[in-house]
Formats: sequence, C-alpha cells, structure tokens
Amino acid sequence: MTVLHITSDMGQDEPLLRKLRTKPEAHEHKNQNEVDRRLVRAETQEGRIKNQPQPVLKDKEENTTEGDDTGGDDTAGDDTEGDDKAGEDEADDDEKEENEAPQQRERFLQNPLKSGQIQPIRWKNDHTMVSVDALRIGLPPELRRELRAMMERSGVVDAARYRLFSDPLAPESITLQNLPHRRGTGSSFFQVHRPGMYDMSDNTWFDPGNEATHEEELAALGRGNFDVVLDALGKFYGKTHLTVYGMGIFALSKCDAGAGIHRDAPGSGVINVLIAVELADGADPELIVASDDESRIGEMKYEYDVGLVIGGDVPHGTIEADYREKKGVLRMVASVYIAEVTDDNIEDLMDESSSLFPLQGDVRWLEAQRGRHWGGGKNMAHDTGRKAFEYHDQDQEYCAEKASIGWCEDGTYAYDMFNECPKACNVYDPKFDIKSESVQAHYNDTQAIIFDTG
Repeated sequence: MTVLHITSDMGQDEPLLRKLRTKPEAHEHKNQNEVDRRLVRAETQEGRIKNQPQPVLKDKEENTTEGDDTGGDDTAGDDTEGDDKAGEDEADDDEKEENEAPQQRERFLQNPLKSGQIQPIRWKNDHTMVSVDALRIGLPPELRRELRAMMERSGVVDAARYRLFSDPLAPESITLQNLPHRRGTGSSFFQVHRPGMYDMSDNTWFDPGNEATHEEELAALGRGNFDVVLDALGKFYGKTHLTVYGMGIFALSKCDAGAGIHRDAPGSGVINVLIAVELADGADPELIVASDDESRIGEMKYEYDVGLVIGGDVPHGTIEADYREKKGVLRMVASVYIAEVTDDNIEDLMDESSSLFPLQGDVRWLEAQRGRHWGGGKNMAHDTGRKAFEYHDQDQEYCAEKASIGWCEDGTYAYDMFNECPKACNVYDPKFDIKSESVQAHYNDTQAIIFDTG
C-alpha cells in the first residue's frame, strides 16, 4: 500500500504523542479517530515507521559485497580460494540459521472499540504503531449478522464445511461451483480454491465467480451498514472517494506451524478489511502481524465486531491451529477489498486480482466502479450501481457453442472463456448498467425474494 506522506507541526503533535502513549483510552470516541490520525503523523515524522529499513526477502537476497577488505586483489587471485571461502561462509550461515532461536512473538493492544472508531495496531509492551497501514476498526454489530446470513443463504457455509471436513481440495486446486440458495430460487457462482501458499493448512477461499454474485456480497455489506467503515477509513486516510471492488470469504479448521508471512498487494494502495464471521470458542490468537522490516512479529486475536485493516504492504500470516478435535468447528472470515481508484493505481489493483472475478487486468470494469461507494454523497445503503461499459464476445458462434457445453463453469476453460466470451458466460450483469431508481428498487426487491428470511 502507498505510504501516507503527511506533514505536521511537531511542536503541536509531540505533546499529544507523549499523552497518548501513557493513556491511549482517555479520549472520547467522537475525537478518537482524529487523535489517532494526528498520532500517525507524529510517529511518522518521528521516524518510527518512515525510517524502518525495507525487508529483504530470503528468496531474493543478493550478494552486495563489492570487494575483499582483507587484502585480496579484485583483478587477480585464486578463484578456487574465493570459492572455498564462499562455501565456508555459506556453511557458517546455515549453521547459524539452524542454531538460531525462533523469533519471539509479541502481543498487541486490543481494547474495545465503538462502531466506526479506528485505532492503529500497537505493540502491547511499548504502545508504538506497527505500521501506518495496520489498523483496528469498530464494526456495526449488524454487519456480522448480515454477512453470516448471506453466507448461509447462498450456500457458502455448507460448502465450506464440506470442503474442510468431507472433501478437501488439494493445494493449488480450484473448482467452480453454482451453489443453490437455501431458500427461494437461484444460485450463486463461486470460485472455490485452496492457494498453494496454504499447503500447510486447509484454508479454502470462496470468491465470486461473476458480477451477479459480487453484487450479492455488496448488497449484504450495504444492509450491514458497511458505510460506517468506509466513512471512518475515508476520513482517517484523507481519501476523496472509495470503492469496494471485491470480497472473498475464507474458511479453515487447521494450520500447521511454520506457515509463511506474506504481503497481499505491495504498492497497490489496497485497503483490506478482515471481518470475523465465525470463530472457534476459546481459541488462541489466529493472525500474525509483523513490522515493515519483519524484525518484530506479533500475535493478533480476531474479535467479533472489530475489524482488522491490513494494507497491501503489511506482512501477515496464519498462526498454527487445529480445531478438528471439536467436530464441525471452523473459522470463517470475510476479506473486503477497498481502494481509492486512481489513474496511478488502477492497473496495479487489477494485476493483483487472484479470483475469477473481477478478471485480472479488467481495468474497464474497475473504472466503471470508481468512487461508487464513498465520497461525493455516494454510499452503499443507496448504491446506484456501476457505470455502463461496452463488452462483446470475440466470436459469438464459438462462444455460444462452448458455453452450451459448460466451458464457462469448467476450471480448465473458464478463465479463457471469461476473457473471450463475457456475454455468453454472463460475466457481467447488464442490469447494473441501468441506474434509474425504479430499476434499482426492483433489483433490491428481487434480492429480498431470493434471500427470503421467512
């Protein structure tokens, strides 16, 4: 995520910095987000975040030695001796790595938050921030209820239990499924996949497989008052507009020790809000969050009604866990992707897409979403849909034929079909091109019938 570049008067912010370190809970909620935003400025200026060295990933380390300071000649000498010395150094490094004690995990401050209240994630022992892009945010209580209801009605909860406990996917495998709705008619199309990075766990993702399913998720966020979250984040980061351009759901029942730390989308500006929908009772902390240079690693506990904001550059990972002793126990989390879409980051955002929908590199679609959900009077509660754009099948006869034999829902062909045959595969739903209030009201009524709670 792009680092905030904020200037401030240190003469004004420095006393505030000292005050909040000693009693961070002393301020009222109505002023807390502004207080924390000013604190981000102060700590950034002080150098706690800004001056941290950038991480060097092990698989990309380079030898930056420019010469031998012990008296060797750069232009002549015994190459064999150099190779021997390099081999000895490598062996010493390997031995040091083997004998090195595991990195000590720290804990974070996790005091209660009110709906819409933001607090930077802070180390418990010294109260300093982990990163300008790692936050906790109070969620409206109806949000979890609406997301849970949507997941149950659309078949995700049942499918997650099936994939975790009856027929697990192999690492790096993907399947496409039309999940029938529990009540009413219709189905939701999902990409179900277990990424290769999760070969140490059964972490399984459910991502929307087309625009209609994506819009069902947006509707659930709207009913859950996600506008409170967007308003808080938009003001905290000083954004002019925001778009919710994706939501994935992941479920797991176990993760082995040693799972890696990763970054979701470095440099893209993505804001990822993690919302706990179902947690294992009495479980230990579930999430690792690390400092920018990974010199400090901490354990975070998911909480109902408190979301975690993990920017694209924030290192994080899954802590070892095993819930399988208790039948049917699992963890389910919604991962909501938000961005201020700009000319500078729109391609990066679409290059990071790992799901079937939105299509990787589909800049047209994201451009049609720009500023859709917050800013300029926009919100999710009264969402009027995206802008219209033109899309066509490359070969109508070919696309119609292949769609009729199921290629749009076959993992072997779906990605090519979605790119070449968007109309035949119903990638985009044309009703979202229409922005009249009457059509939008008709769509909302249709969703209410499909997801009838009676």
